[in-house]
Amino acid sequence: MENKGKGIEKVYYIAAILLIIVFLFSFFIRDLSSYFGPKVRKAMEVIKFNVLNVEEYYSSLEKKEVMVGDTIYFSPRGFTDNFSLYAYNTVNKKLDRITDDWVNRVESYKDSIYFLDAKNMLFRIKIKDKIIEKILDNCRDFQISNDKIVYIDTQTLNVNIYNLEDKTKIDLKIQPQGFLFMNDFIYYFYFSSGDKNSIFKLDINTRKYDVYTVNGNILGLMYYNGKFYAQHGTDRIACYDDKFEKIWEVGTQGEYKLLSKIIKDKIYFYAESNGLQGSVLMSIDLNGKNIKKEMIVKNNSFSNFEYVCENNKNYIFDIKTNKRYELPDIKSHVFYFPIKKQINALQGYKMVKTGNKFYYIDSGINFNQGSLVEYDFANKTNNVYNTNLYLNDIKFIEGNLFVTAGKLYNFDLEEKKTKLISNVFVDKIFTNGDNIYVSTFENLYKVDDRELIKILDKVRIVFFNENKIYFYPKIGDVYDVTKLKILDLNTNKTSELSIDIDLFNLIYIDDEYAIYTQGNDILAYDLKKGVNKILYKGAVFIEGYLLSKDKLFLKITDDQGKNSINCIYLDSISCKTLVREIGYINSYLYDEDHNKIYYTISNYLDVLEVKLK
Repeated sequence: MENKGKGIEKVYYIAAILLIIVFLFSFFIRDLSSYFGPKVRKAMEVIKFNVLNVEEYYSSLEKKEVMVGDTIYFSPRGFTDNFSLYAYNTVNKKLDRITDDWVNRVESYKDSIYFLDAKNMLFRIKIKDKIIEKILDNCRDFQISNDKIVYIDTQTLNVNIYNLEDKTKIDLKIQPQGFLFMNDFIYYFYFSSGDKNSIFKLDINTRKYDVYTVNGNILGLMYYNGKFYAQHGTDRIACYDDKFEKIWEVGTQGEYKLLSKIIKDKIYFYAESNGLQGSVLMSIDLNGKNIKKEMIVKNNSFSNFEYVCENNKNYIFDIKTNKRYELPDIKSHVFYFPIKKQINALQGYKMVKTGNKFYYIDSGINFNQGSLVEYDFANKTNNVYNTNLYLNDIKFIEGNLFVTAGKLYNFDLEEKKTKLISNVFVDKIFTNGDNIYVSTFENLYKVDDRELIKILDKVRIVFFNENKIYFYPKIGDVYDVTKLKILDLNTNKTSELSIDIDLFNLIYIDDEYAIYTQGNDILAYDLKKGVNKILYKGAVFIEGYLLSKDKLFLKITDDQGKNSINCIYLDSISCKTLVREIGYINSYLYDEDHNKIYYTISNYLDVLEVKLK
């Protein structure tokens, strides 16, 4: 028993000694940690910063093309009128249309493709299973880093942070002109009326910020290899250190230079094409030296890719790998067309009238989302429909309401929602009764219930009436204003009008007179006598042309900032102001049967009327 007790006592002694050793060791480790921990963390930060400097590149500019594996995800606005999102497999040459509506920005992050659609909704496509899911509403100018999305909310115009992991959102309550998001920092900037511009560096974790001052407004900002590169106006590119002290600058006033991207220690930018078809892609070294012409491209791109055309074939060229991929023909489509109805209507400028109801676009109410207003004139009541689109025109054709917002939509009067007609880009919409015509920047299409029919290619439409289309042809990258051509829609024949003046800003033309703008004046040119007559002086901005038999109506903003609705009487070639408003005139319409002007002003939903004398 005595030996057993001594054995137990010995075990206790050993256990006590071990506890003391562990206790002392923990103090020793804690001291080591307190001494070496900050140094290790600091060393890791240095390593992280150096890796960031060498390997990572950030840009605030809007990309529309990304490549993941063998597939390019892109919006082909470089060479078509179609801005939908496509996936092109460069190995099997397969092209898939991912969206019907067009997209505004495309980014890749981890295992997904992120893109913005025309209604400011942010979507994500899982590359593996091709599943599309909506991430955010009211999103604009998004950038992704560290599992966070920084974007501008289109309703508040504030910068928000969205966490992809826990799906939380933080409103930073700042409204910059632009921003660059990289890791834990947001660099944001504002436009300035003076020579100085402020850049704010915001730590999103501590909410502390530093302020830097540079010369000139910033349109875009990039980070590469420890330095920042800024686009100042449209003619200067500057390089800065991390404190925004200028290192070098290139460009002179009036000499076009547009920052594009940075790849393989080269800065790429666009220069004037000087009459060539497309833009000139240039490069410059990181030290601001050795400017070099790279290639002629069809459109500006801010990703690794450029669109080029060789021997009438379209290619997408990867600057990073120096590879080019021939693309198949990409055509626009008609997805939906409403059934024709027997409903009569009056057409106006951004306004239509059917019975006692008016439908008009109000850019002064909730402008970012695009409001379509239905106004009952008899009962003085209204309904405001948020289409979530940037509406710019409205027409009532064959009993259906059509709106344009970069594309053509039908606004269903029963369902009270928009339906996409086609994915072709729409600059203007015309009608000559039953037919719908839409013009892009270069082409004219006829829209029917089955397909888009191209009527004119590479032209600038300057005037459209019921039977004739007046246009200038495009030669290379320049419109030939010496040849005003006329397409007769009845005979499908083209003729040419010999004239000595530039009618690029044509408002109206018939067999006797051409009415056009020159500077701030509206002039009538006698086609037979070859003389001009001034109809209006001091017109800073002119829009809203509306023809009604022998009257031509138009909306003018004068040199005092006032809006007015004016009428040019075609029988006497004279101009008279009918309505003058201090506020902004959104829309108007002329009712010939009642000889009345109906119009709306910003921030006021009612339709106003004026009886003409």
